[in-house]
Amino acid sequence: MLDLSAQVGRIGQAPLQELVAEAAKLVEKHFIEAALRAADGRIDVAAQALRLGNAALVQRMQDLGVPLPGPTGHEGLPPLVN
Repeated sequence: MLDLSAQVGRIGQAPLQELVAEAAKLVEKHFIEAALRAADGRIDVAAQALRLGNAALVQRMQDLGVPLPGPTGHEGLPPLVN
């Protein structure tokens, strides 16, 4: 499950724009991980589902700290939780 409690806990300590930017990164990471799981770890299939090029998806994964899938696909990805 996507958990934004850390951002909610920072209300009053950080500007709204910063909280929203952090939340957007968490949401993007969640969608990328879900697409990779649905694609059995195949970057090309996940990229197509997200309407990104392969290189753009890999770059976003690197930026967000999403590990590249292992040779069998799901290694390194957290379990998918709705």
